[in-house]
Amino acid sequence: MKFEQVKKVGYGKYIAVVLFIAVMISLGIMYILHKSGSAEDINKLKIRGIENLKKGDYDSAIRDYSDILDYEQDVMVYYNRGVAYLGKGEYPQAIADFSEAIKLNPENTSALNNRAIAYYYSGDYDESIKDYTAVLSANPKFGIAYLGRGNAFSMKGDSVRAATDYHKALSLGITAAKNKLLVLKQHQ
Repeated sequence: MKFEQVKKVGYGKYIAVVLFIAVMISLGIMYILHKSGSAEDINKLKIRGIENLKKGDYDSAIRDYSDILDYEQDVMVYYNRGVAYLGKGEYPQAIADFSEAIKLNPENTSALNNRAIAYYYSGDYDESIKDYTAVLSANPKFGIAYLGRGNAFSMKGDSVRAATDYHKALSLGITAAKNKLLVLKQHQ
């Protein structure tokens, strides 16, 4: 600003504007420093998140993983936070996090399988079946996915396809499929 302009505005207002700009710059710098957490801090949060997840303290795990995501986008962080949301029964959030994990690593069949579970529990059996089918395309010997897809077929009233998947799961050592087959027979 030229001196004539400062005189018109007044020194008090000019100083207030300069101080305001200085404060805003300082806050911006503080924000950037806050967002640039050290690798050590992020690793501590990851370890604590895993510990909280193991204890079943899903709220704390979600907070830890959310804090990490403020610093970096990490496939395992999205995955683990999705597991925490799944544990809490917050299926839309779990689906969103598993979807982010899949977007970051399309080969992540664990995230795909867990998203199928979240879709199942949210009542979206068609999407659950799609995800289980994709998992089984990548790993045809993943017996638990046959069990899950069989459950989704059963909920849709397709007992023939459910039985086929339960038999396949049983052949792969998933003994829970035996009970599912018994239930199917009782309802026929």
